[in-house]
Amino acid sequence: MALQFDSTTHTYTNDDGKELISITTLLAKHHLAPDYSNVVNIETYATRGTLIHEELHNYITKGEIGFTQECQDFAKYCEENNIEFIDSEFMLYNDHIAGTCDFLYKNKEGELCRADFKTTATKHTDSVSWQLSLYDYLDTRKAKHLYLWHFGKEGLEVVEVRPKEIVEIEKLIEDDKKGEIYTPTLALSLQSQQEILALQQTLQELEDTKKQISAKLEDFKAKLLEEMETHNIKKIDTSYFSITYVAPASVIRIDTTRLKKEQPEIYKTYSKEATNKAYVKITLKGDKE
Repeated sequence: MALQFDSTTHTYTNDDGKELISITTLLAKHHLAPDYSNVVNIETYATRGTLIHEELHNYITKGEIGFTQECQDFAKYCEENNIEFIDSEFMLYNDHIAGTCDFLYKNKEGELCRADFKTTATKHTDSVSWQLSLYDYLDTRKAKHLYLWHFGKEGLEVVEVRPKEIVEIEKLIEDDKKGEIYTPTLALSLQSQQEILALQQTLQELEDTKKQISAKLEDFKAKLLEEMETHNIKKIDTSYFSITYVAPASVIRIDTTRLKKEQPEIYKTYSKEATNKAYVKITLKGDKE
C-alpha cells in the first residue's frame, strides 16, 4: 500500500484514496498532546521548527551542517556519542493512522533507538512517548529505546521516554475507529507490577529498620532520663548535639468523642470540614492492614 503526503494540508492518503488520520491529529483529538492554540506567534515558532528539522535531516542524510545552533549541537552530540544513522524523516502507516518519524539510529552500544525532535519551550515527555510508541508500533524495526531530542534554551537535551503498552496503543486506535475518546485500561504490565513490588518491599524493609532503631533510641533515652533525674542534670552539650531535660507538665486535651456525644451542637459549631487528597494505597499480599 503506497502513501501520499500533502505538506500543505498535512494529510496522508493511501493508494485507495482513503485519507488516514495523522498521529499528531490523533493525539490532539484524544487530548494526549499539548495545546498550542493560545501561543502567540505560533506560525513563527512553527517555521523555525520546520527549518531546524530540515537541517537535521540534511545532516543525517548528506552530512551537511546547517547554520542553526541546533544543528551544530546535534552534529557535536552525534559525533561524541558515536551515533550511527539508520533512517530519517520516514513515513509509517497502517489502514487507519499515519505519521512521519524524525530519526532512527543506533547508539554506541549498538542498540536501535527511535527519536523525535522538539523545539518547544517545554518538554512534553508523555506526548512524545505516545508519538514514538505509535511509530514503533507501525514499524517492523522495533527500537530498544525511545528518546526525546529537545532543543531548548539550554541547548540539546536527550531524554529517554517510557514506551506505552501495546494494549493501550491498540485501544487508542480502536477507540478512534469507534468515534470514542480514548480512556486508559488501567491494566498494569508485568514490568510495572514487579517495579511496584520491589519498591514496596524496599519501603517495608526500611520501615522495619526504622522501628528497630527507634526502639533502641527510646530505650537509650529512658536510661538517660533516669540518670539525669538522679544526678539533677538539666542539659548536656556535645560537639554533635545537645540533650535537654524536659520536666513533667500538665496539659489540657479535649475529649472530642465525649464532646460530640454530650454537646453535639457545640461540637458542630467548632468543627471544620477538610478534604483529604486522593491517593493510591498499595498492600502487599500477606501484609497486615
